[in-house]
Amino acid sequence: MTKVGRAPGDADRLTETALRLAAEGRDRGAGGRTVWIGGSLGPLEDCYRPEDAPPHEAMEREHADQAKRLARAGAELLLLETFNRIDEATIAARAARATGLPFTVSFVCRGDARLFSGEPLADAVRAVEPLEPAAVLVNCTPLDETAACLDVMSRATALPFGCYPNAGVVGPTGAWSFDPSVTPERFAALAKDWMRLGAQVLGGCCGTSPEHIRALRESLPLVLVE
Repeated sequence: MTKVGRAPGDADRLTETALRLAAEGRDRGAGGRTVWIGGSLGPLEDCYRPEDAPPHEAMEREHADQAKRLARAGAELLLLETFNRIDEATIAARAARATGLPFTVSFVCRGDARLFSGEPLADAVRAVEPLEPAAVLVNCTPLDETAACLDVMSRATALPFGCYPNAGVVGPTGAWSFDPSVTPERFAALAKDWMRLGAQVLGGCCGTSPEHIRALRESLPLVLVE
């Protein structure tokens, strides 16, 4: 999405730079492992304010442009993440699929396993399933709300599913902050419960660190997304 105040070519230039730096980092640090470079697409407006979403025409244009831009720049898969509405997630998934790249679709949920739009997570998963994502996920959801989302997903789809929750809390004013009680050890311990619910893709979102991911790798038999 081209931001107000930037030249039209900046989106291409910045995307190409980001993918080039990611490739350089992989070349230096992969250590013989297979590492894919992912490009992210998120909601066009605020992840937590679904009411701010633009009209469908703008969604279709912007998501198609950015999916193509990421593909041109060298992304090897597309991560559609933090979607708070079914309609925008579906539009983004169609755009991702049109590139021919593998892609995942991830939703951000409230405590009742519903998107911030109020739509049930199960309906969201079923809406994108026909577009054949590689996996469906929930992300940036608090730790204590993640298991309920995974339980819903386990019953809603036969696709691989999983999560990458955040490590924070929302205060009385609605502001998000890191929760120091979410240590890497606690994060990894909870991930074992997520695997028992059937999660096949695990990772961390806001507030997690390389130490949290390292704890996942060391304590679990398989981690697919970092």
